[in-house]
Amino acid sequence: MAFGAVVAVLIGTTLSYVYPGAVSLLVNMLIVIYLINRFKWNAPPILAVSLIPFFVHTDFVWVIPASVCVSLIGLVLTLWIAHHVERIIPMQTRRASQAESG
Repeated sequence: MAFGAVVAVLIGTTLSYVYPGAVSLLVNMLIVIYLINRFKWNAPPILAVSLIPFFVHTDFVWVIPASVCVSLIGLVLTLWIAHHVERIIPMQTRRASQAESG
């Protein structure tokens, strides 16, 4: 998902800076939908992320892709921490129940 979102935002940023109009918006949507179907990316926000550069205008080209990358790194890090905490907590509850029974 994260890789697909980064690719989509890079495509959207490139197309919006080449020609910021309805035609490039349509081309962006068609390319991203093709990539979602081709690579079986199961993440609907990928298309939404690719549309951000068409509606948010910044002074620097790299701001939007960098923002998306940092946001996704934060999300993946949070999910990774939650996964490891989830693996630790059931072990502690199993140990407590085993200590009570035996």
